[in-house]
Amino acid sequence: MTHETDIAWLAGLWDGEGSVGISRYQRPGNVNAVITPQVQIQMTHERTVAKTVEVLQAIGLTTAKHTWHERKAHHKDIWGYNITRTGYVLAMADALLPYTVTKIENWTLIKEFCELRIARVGLDDQGRLKKGGRQGWWTPYSDRELELADLLKGLTRRGTAANRLGEVAPA
Repeated sequence: MTHETDIAWLAGLWDGEGSVGISRYQRPGNVNAVITPQVQIQMTHERTVAKTVEVLQAIGLTTAKHTWHERKAHHKDIWGYNITRTGYVLAMADALLPYTVTKIENWTLIKEFCELRIARVGLDDQGRLKKGGRQGWWTPYSDRELELADLLKGLTRRGTAANRLGEVAPA
């Protein structure tokens, strides 16, 4: 059973160490880009990542902890995970939004994206979007879904400060 303090702790941790955004990719030979909500966390403290996994599992998500090594031997190992199942991202947004501060806009936008996509496509019992077995099953993204993806991209852009549309702010 998860306590509200655990969820609040996770929201604070995610504000500082986590990422909330959208991944866009296009498969070779496919004209349609795939837009996927994505939340991830990476850090060098294994026990902290293990605790995040416990909290997420208590709210109904299954996650996998993994580690990998940096290229240079003097770097520490990093633990983390990446969640891309739309139903799981929505469950995280619902749980963390009441407690988040830094990433409130990210969670709000990704929550709306997930809700819109789920309403149009549906979910399977594993938190994934449903897919049909026939040609033409793919449901195109609505204008609002595309707009939300662009807004999230602008929020997570690295480098020079950008406004919500991804435009570089004047100096």
